[in-house]
Amino acid sequence: MSNQNFCGNGKTSSLKVIVSQISYAELQIQGLGTVYQDKIYSYTLPSTDGIKYTWVTKGGEVQEGHKTSEVSVKWTEEGNATLGVTQKNSCGKAEAIILPLSIHSKPDRQAMLAGLSG
Repeated sequence: MSNQNFCGNGKTSSLKVIVSQISYAELQIQGLGTVYQDKIYSYTLPSTDGIKYTWVTKGGEVQEGHKTSEVSVKWTEEGNATLGVTQKNSCGKAEAIILPLSIHSKPDRQAMLAGLSG
């Protein structure tokens, strides 16, 4: 686009536009919703150029990938938990996407062995 007025022509300007094929309303965190305590699980969103990701947990700890579209989480607390991600670009910040989870305690090894022998 070139600007023009009674003084003459101005500099040409442009705006870089990134077109995403995925609607924000369709985005969901991909990964297991039922997990075991003290285990590490991976979760993802489609990666989009120009987007920064911020992951937060309730009941777990982000191990790797905090600012990327893929994160590893170690779930530390038994019970109900959540994993959330907020996407941000130069235009602003989107609403958080939340995945509810259920964290189970580690299976009792003795009970598993007893079940196999019986």
